[in-house]
This record gives sequence, structure tokens and C-alpha cells, in this order.
Amino acid sequence: MKEERTVRYAKVESKDFLKTSAPTDKEVRDFYDAHPDAFKVPENVDIEYVTLSPASYTDISVNVDEMKTFYEQNIARFTTPETRRASHILIAGDTEEAQKKAQNLAATLKKTPSRFAALAKTNSEDPGSAKQGGDLGFFGRGQMVAEFEKAVFENKKGTVVGPVKTQFGYHIIYVTDIRPSSVKSFNQARAEIETLYKNNQALQLFANDAETFSNMVYEQSESLTPVIEKFRLKTTQVKGVTRNFTNELITPQVVEALYSYDVLNDKRNTSALEVGSNTLLAARVVAYHPESIETFEAVKADIKTILTQQNAVMKARKVAEDRLADLEKGKTASVKFGRAVTVSRQAPNGLTPAVVNALMLAKVPSKVSAQGDLDFYIVDVMSSKLPKTDPDELAGLKSQLMSLYMPSESRAYLASLRAKYDAKVLNKDYELP
Repeated sequence: MKEERTVRYAKVESKDFLKTSAPTDKEVRDFYDAHPDAFKVPENVDIEYVTLSPASYTDISVNVDEMKTFYEQNIARFTTPETRRASHILIAGDTEEAQKKAQNLAATLKKTPSRFAALAKTNSEDPGSAKQGGDLGFFGRGQMVAEFEKAVFENKKGTVVGPVKTQFGYHIIYVTDIRPSSVKSFNQARAEIETLYKNNQALQLFANDAETFSNMVYEQSESLTPVIEKFRLKTTQVKGVTRNFTNELITPQVVEALYSYDVLNDKRNTSALEVGSNTLLAARVVAYHPESIETFEAVKADIKTILTQQNAVMKARKVAEDRLADLEKGKTASVKFGRAVTVSRQAPNGLTPAVVNALMLAKVPSKVSAQGDLDFYIVDVMSSKLPKTDPDELAGLKSQLMSLYMPSESRAYLASLRAKYDAKVLNKDYELP
């Protein structure tokens, strides 16, 4: 699996033959006639649709008094809660020894808080903060265990608290900074309030209008114009919607509705369909196109491109094979190898899997040709090396191989016994997988 091979290679690129590989007009026509299925166009419809969503309401007027009421009712949105910064020393465990050590440290630090960082580095059993002198950074309520939080938020800045017992052990805590809660004033938050207010108003308008929209597209199903005019909506046109078509708004449910008898044959609107959160869509078929085959003129250029590439690949293959044959005869002038590189299945060195597979299966030394995508490679396989395998890794590979091999071996053995003794397995639970 980890074999490495040292190789040199020369590349024959199909692009070098494109200019001389154009097909004749007859070849292009023959290809078209021989592959009608390749040019089939499935039945499809051209449609128009409208959507109603909160985004449809773009001209909402702003009422300052209502905005102020909204601000007061949603003051929590504009409030930054208090956060505090603290350092701690953790003495893990629930023993008398741990408690006594924590008490001694607390007594020392309450007298000399300036030593907190140094003592945290040498005594704290919290590996995450000890290196930072016990610093935990800023945090808010609800981020620490209850006992720890209570001690931090009930004491003043500069206070050493503890020992505080938690599920983790004993903590000596140093409250190092406080950021009090703050509330944005109405003017400070006005732009944000206006956006939230408009979004909220749009959502309410949508909720109020959704039923009317649904009723109108159903009751006036011969056209989308009534809802377009009432709600000032824009139409979107999409051509070539097949039965398998889908996008963000034209869901399978919408496609199914478009191909229903009433919509397709009677030219009616679809019902209002929910195609997303708070988004309704109604559509109608503008034109129906039955299954067809693209005209020769429409696909002629594409066919020519395909055949040109195919011809170029064939020419590149022939050149690669001829050059390999020359090498085998001792003629080296036609091939210019690059520098030697090391290649393995795990590290292909830019070569495609097909080329790597060919050179890994080749004899050593030897020369082979292989196709890589649209190009061909002439490879000089120079040497091979098997890296040392880790014993544990080798044992793992052996185990994997045995697990793959043994079931098939067991099945073969049991099959021979069944045939010999005409045995049957009455309980299927005992069948081998």
C-alpha cells in the first residue's frame, strides 16, 4: 500500500492536436444521426410566478411614537448585560488536605493580592488558566457554575474571595474588573430600532395579507394580474422548467402543481404554495413545449467541439504509443523525460489515479504509457522502495485483511458442507453475512 516508485515521465497533450483534428461535415452529421437520444429535450414549460413575503413590503412608513413604544417593549434587545473579569486558583479534590491548602493560599492572597498571578502559575490545577496567571477573561452570568458565579458577581473589584467549593474542587477567586450593564438610548439605537420595527411591521402585514393572496390566486385563477396590482408585486419568468427542475423557490411541490391538469391544460394559476419561511408563491404556465430533439443546426457547433477533442485524444494516444515503441527499440530521440520524482498511491505528485495505477502495476524497471484525463503519459519506472512499516500498523492491516478474507472463506467451506450433506439452515439468524 505504501510502496514508492521513482519515475520520470513525458507528457503528450491532446491540445497540441486540436488544430488538425476538426471533423468533416459528414462526420458531424453522422454523429448527430447516430445519437438522437443525446439531443433529446424533455417536455418543459415556460412560467411566470409571483411571491408574497415580508420582503414584499418595501414602503413601510416610520411612526416615531410607535418606534419608541417598540423600543420600550423590547429594551432587552438594546441592553448589554454586566460582565466581570476574574482570575482563580483551583485546588482540585474534596479532601481536607486540598481544603487546607486552599485556605492557606486564600489567607495569603487576601493580604497580598498582587501575588495572585505568580501563585496561580505554581499552584492552580486548572491547566487552561494557570499559564495565564489564573485569568479567565470577561464572562457574564450563566457561564460559570453557580457557586463560582455567585462569588464573582457579589463582590467588588479587587476582592479576593474563597475558598469557594464547587464540583471541581476549591477555588480562590480574584475579581479583577467589572463592565457594568449598559442600555443604548433611543437615539443611539435608532437605526437598529427602525430596521427591527420595519421587519416587525412587514411580518404583521404579511400575516394579514397571506389569506387574501391565497384566495385571490385561487378565485381569480385566469391571471396573476389581480394580486400583482393589489400587492404591487413583480413577476419572474423562467423558461424550460422540466418535471425534474428545481431551485430555491421552484420546489418539487411547485413543479408538480405546474404539471397538474388545471394549470397545464386550463391555463389556471397554481394555488398559493408555501416555498419557504413566510413565503408564498403562485405561478402559471405561459407556454408548453413537448419532448423534442434539438435541431442539427442548434447543436452542430457542440458536436464539432466534441469530435475535435475525441480526434485529438486519439492522435495523442497514437503518438504516445509510437514513442513508447521507439523507446523499446532503443530509440530515445523522440522522448524527453522530465526530472525523476517519487510517486506513491498516497502521494501521487500531481499524476492522475489512472496514471499512478499503471506505473505502480508496471515491472521495475520498465516503460509504460497511460492516459490521464485528456492527455497521455510515457512513464519510465526506474526503481521501487517499500518504506519500513510500523509493527502496530502492519498488525492492523493484517486484521483488516483477515476480516475481509475469513467470511468469504467460511461461506465457501459451509457451502461445500451443505452440498455434501444436503444440509439446510432452519434459523436465518445463524446465516453468515
